[in-house]
Amino acid sequence: MNHTEEEFLTLLNLALANELTVEQEIRLQLLLEQDPQRMQLYGFLKLSEDTERERLEIEVLYEKSRPNDLPDLIPSKVLPVSPQRLFPWKTSLKIAAAILLIFSFIFLLRQQNTTIRGNWMELSSEKGERKYFKLIDGTEVWLNSDSKLLLKPGYGKEHREMRLLGEGYFSVAKNKALPMKVSVRDVDVNVIGTVFNLRAYPEQGQIVTSLIEGKVKLTLNETKGRKDFVMKPGDRVEIERKEINGEISLAVADSIAIQHTVAFRSVEKKDDKALDALWTENKLVFKADRLPVVVKRLERWYNVPIVIENNLMKEQAFTGVFEEPTCQQVLSLLQKTNKNLKYMMKGDTIIIK
Repeated sequence: MNHTEEEFLTLLNLALANELTVEQEIRLQLLLEQDPQRMQLYGFLKLSEDTERERLEIEVLYEKSRPNDLPDLIPSKVLPVSPQRLFPWKTSLKIAAAILLIFSFIFLLRQQNTTIRGNWMELSSEKGERKYFKLIDGTEVWLNSDSKLLLKPGYGKEHREMRLLGEGYFSVAKNKALPMKVSVRDVDVNVIGTVFNLRAYPEQGQIVTSLIEGKVKLTLNETKGRKDFVMKPGDRVEIERKEINGEISLAVADSIAIQHTVAFRSVEKKDDKALDALWTENKLVFKADRLPVVVKRLERWYNVPIVIENNLMKEQAFTGVFEEPTCQQVLSLLQKTNKNLKYMMKGDTIIIK
């Protein structure tokens, strides 16, 4: 954020608090006239009723998805960006006492990546993008493509409870008085202050937790009772979920009979970074993944539909780390490892023959 934007934020906060001096009011008017987006934002906030803002309880401090503006990861250094489809230049804001704006503004109440669902607030990322959010308690969250995070009302004040659909990387601010709980279907991840990656896409029967720093307790909610698993840094826990009847539900807990298998493994690394967290650096990772899994992740990553017509290829597994800007480039590299992999474009759809 440059000096002008910082100055505008300061003046905007003063204006909303009715604390501007005459000189500051003149300066704010000049900054508003220089940028239509600033003027639009200012007008929106002035017209918004305070009671409505309080009712919505917008808890996100700010969201950023512009390339090269994301803060340093722990322990990673930067968050680079590929040229196509990654990190659309969108940002959003918090409507509260202090408003932080990054370059361009999209109103939380109107934009698709932050919505109010019932009494829960939903943060989301679309296919083809990875997004970063900083929450009111200081916790930092990176959402992988096609993911949703639901925050319970009162987050950061009365509790720190949330639900995840998809994949998220969490750097949790320490608060012993309010431990954090992230729920994914039948599993609760309980933390105080730590860094971990959690993957639980709705259509997959597997929940994978990789602990980078700190300590977490996993609680597995089964029909026969609860099981707790304590993780230490470097642990990777894979929970395979199989229902006796019916398909996988999006609910946090189901009433039907469920079976689980739990496997403790070590976090695999590349250049001292956990493989499971490399997506936060725009690196797409496959490790002995079968083609249907590869295709689903490519669809999310590049926001492109892919159809497998060759059923014989579905059992083929692929491994690699990719930073290519297009899906076709990744498939071309995968072809070099398996000559039976053939694809073609049909309109906007990729067909694997």
